[in-house]
Amino acid sequence: MDYVMVTVRRNPAVHALTYSQFLGVAELNSQRLLSLRRRDQLALAFGRREVFKSLRYLAVDAVGMLIAEELARIFDRTFAASIVRVWWDRWLAAVARAEHRRGPWLFHVVESVDHKGRHIHFCCHGGFGDSEEAMRQVGLQLRADGYEPLRVVSINVSQIIQRVRRNARRAKLDLSAAFLPPLEDSRLLELLSSQAQRREHAKMNVAKAQDGEDDLARATIKTMIEELPRASEQMNG
Repeated sequence: MDYVMVTVRRNPAVHALTYSQFLGVAELNSQRLLSLRRRDQLALAFGRREVFKSLRYLAVDAVGMLIAEELARIFDRTFAASIVRVWWDRWLAAVARAEHRRGPWLFHVVESVDHKGRHIHFCCHGGFGDSEEAMRQVGLQLRADGYEPLRVVSINVSQIIQRVRRNARRAKLDLSAAFLPPLEDSRLLELLSSQAQRREHAKMNVAKAQDGEDDLARATIKTMIEELPRASEQMNG
């Protein structure tokens, strides 16, 4: 408990969001939230889909909701939400990169088809300047596995992070602290790799997390970001 108090005091910009604060930064209202919940179209970090007044939220939860919103411009809204929930490790990795590197960082959804006409979706991330080579490598791997790439949908995660911060400033909230630690952080890497393993075992089926599993992930992330300097100080330092 003493350690938590010290880290929060050292970096007061980091705090859990209340229900109403989360709605504000995620550009939601109670009526819209109810509609999304009824349709199973909520998508937060760590695969969560629950939004209730009794819960607390992180800035990356708002990022997840806005990524789903952008994907819904291309895909069915329910399917867009499932992409965000299933591939949360990939877009959270994009958030980590975007927060600690200059230039836009993108989350890619690659749609492919096999010889029987079945569609699959593979997700990855990369910097704007690296995207062409990254997509070439993904295409080669998909073809080697028997799939033909059809299209790539890219979401500018850096821009979404800026959007969340603008919403926070309007609400007089301080979300200047980095949303995640650098991708090289061993604790973050462990969380992300564990999700990749679960997804592989599930063979692309959306599965509910075990009780308490996502809560543990969220607590670990909160501890990590409490130790970070403010994003603005880091970029200008």
